[in-house]
Amino acid sequence: MSKLAALAILLGMLFTACSSTSQLSRSSNKEDKVAASLVKTGRSMLGKKYRYGGESAKGFDCSGLTRYIFGSQDIELARRAADQYRQGVKVDRLDARPGDLVFFINRGKIDHVAMVTRVDRDHLFILHSTSSKGVIEEDMRISKYWTKRYKSVRRVRK
Repeated sequence: MSKLAALAILLGMLFTACSSTSQLSRSSNKEDKVAASLVKTGRSMLGKKYRYGGESAKGFDCSGLTRYIFGSQDIELARRAADQYRQGVKVDRLDARPGDLVFFINRGKIDHVAMVTRVDRDHLFILHSTSSKGVIEEDMRISKYWTKRYKSVRRVRK
């Protein structure tokens, strides 16, 4: 192979890599905007009452809240937490990002869902509707109740 042909191949690979990178950046920016909007919508529901089977601003249960939040971005979630668990892709807990869903178990079954609102090195903040406090935001990692019941993080996007 001539030096000129090798250079042409190398330049072609470089341009392809650059265009792939910019496409990745665009989709990441879009995903970041969707996540920010999910968090904003979720936080606007802080303080709403818990309501079994609720999925409106009048009151929410856990899966009704996540369904409402994701619906604001035209992302359809199943109604029950166990069914939402089957949607999206599994994400390592250490790779959780705002807008991801966190699932919890009780007696071996998925029975609660929350949404990640903020992550830093030592904290994982989640927003969820609890029967005792309604819609709240808290650091999951300092709650023995939730860390004991943690099952998985899943990412659901359009």
